[in-house]
Amino acid sequence: MSAPRVSFIICTYNRDVYIRRSMESVAHQDAEAHLFELVLVNNKSTDRTDEICRAFGDAFSVLSYTYVIEENQGLSHARNRGIKEAKGDILVYLDDDAFAEKNFVRELISFYDSHPQVHCTGGKTIPLFEAGKPKWMSRFLMPLVAAVDLGDAAKPFSRTQFPIGANMAIRRTAIDAVGLFDTALGRKGKNLQGGEEKDMFNRIRAKGFQPWYLPTTVAHHIIPASRMTVDYIRKQARGIGFSEAVRTRAIGYHALGLKHTAELMKWVVSFGLFFYYLIGLQAQKATFLLRFRWWVSQGLFWGKE
Repeated sequence: MSAPRVSFIICTYNRDVYIRRSMESVAHQDAEAHLFELVLVNNKSTDRTDEICRAFGDAFSVLSYTYVIEENQGLSHARNRGIKEAKGDILVYLDDDAFAEKNFVRELISFYDSHPQVHCTGGKTIPLFEAGKPKWMSRFLMPLVAAVDLGDAAKPFSRTQFPIGANMAIRRTAIDAVGLFDTALGRKGKNLQGGEEKDMFNRIRAKGFQPWYLPTTVAHHIIPASRMTVDYIRKQARGIGFSEAVRTRAIGYHALGLKHTAELMKWVVSFGLFFYYLIGLQAQKATFLLRFRWWVSQGLFWGKE
């Protein structure tokens, strides 16, 4: 039996409310079954995830399905375990609260076959706010919920953009060229650090591989009300800043200094946006942009998580 072309890798930690629906979105793909597989990596969940994932294998026996428990806590550890377990030549990362549209595999294979020079892509990712979109949410903060919509045409990401982990695909050849995810970066348990995706795609770009935006591989991403609280966003923003400090310091203090300079420039832009929204009578959006910038700076400059 030949290996599948596409390996969906879902890494999960205590998302028993959503994980079954996420897995079912893979099982219900309209592509031929031999073309894809699902690798589910349970990162030591303490809820009903284990029970749900084992039952899923019995319910969808036609699907090529691998279920493993990764004992090393951390999203990067789980993602690396997924790479080791996967058999496909195109690795797709789908969040455990995201749902792929049924034509995802067909569209992905079609694009990669017609664009052999492309080694990684990020799909269109549509947020589904469980409690409605907050009034303070502006388009400049939409990356916080992994929202990606750059239109309906496939194109290279700009220099400052890269695919988001909720919906991204990487050829195995690119992974072989740059190595695995950095386990010093990324979420671990309940912390909200990140940076592992940016680090990965920076290394991929350094090897000459250009990430592309692929709008035909669509996923819908649940945004629970709990992720839209001020406390959660504060922790997330500080985690972003802290992770950038860790990532750039590992490169060298010159890189860290450049990151500090870039953060100061973002403050200038943020003040400009603040007055733009204030003049437009959108005070909540204006104020929250500055609060978010302050929290990121706390993580970057002072190591607050």
